[in-house]
Amino acid sequence: DTVQLLIPAGAVRDLIGPKGANVQGIQESTGANVNIAKASDPPVAPDAKIVKIKGDAAAQSAAVTMLGELLYTGGATGLRMLIPSTMSSRVVGKAGAQVKKLSSDNGVSVDVEREPLRMAPQFKVVSMEGDMGGVVGAIVEVQKILAEQMARDAPVVVCGGPRAQSPPEIPDPLKAQGIAPI
Repeated sequence: DTVQLLIPAGAVRDLIGPKGANVQGIQESTGANVNIAKASDPPVAPDAKIVKIKGDAAAQSAAVTMLGELLYTGGATGLRMLIPSTMSSRVVGKAGAQVKKLSSDNGVSVDVEREPLRMAPQFKVVSMEGDMGGVVGAIVEVQKILAEQMARDAPVVVCGGPRAQSPPEIPDPLKAQGIAPI
């Protein structure tokens, strides 16, 4: 699983730290793999860079918390998460029920943008604002929703079919001529 966050482009230097020390520290402390989009990567938004966090749920949660603490020293935190555009209705839920539940369960504001990113239409942005614990909780919940949906949408592979048959016997030309093998 991968959590994809959008961070302000101007905050990349602070997130990386001197000689990559901050990212290294996050990776060593959490076991998550943290990958920040490079300047040469195609942009998805004019003011932001993608940070990909790979690992199990606990590693991702810890890495997002540390990332948030580096970016936001005040009380309130705002993080933007990328989700596949095709999954946004699952995150929103019927009449917004899922977003309301995410907000109330985690004590944060959650908003799914209606339009996909102009520069990367395969993504929509989920914005979460509130205290760090609530924002991380909401991100973890969105990841669960996405994982459940992907598991439901996964193609079913059926193995089996007609029983395998032996290949046809290839005639031995020497035997056909009545010559016995040596």
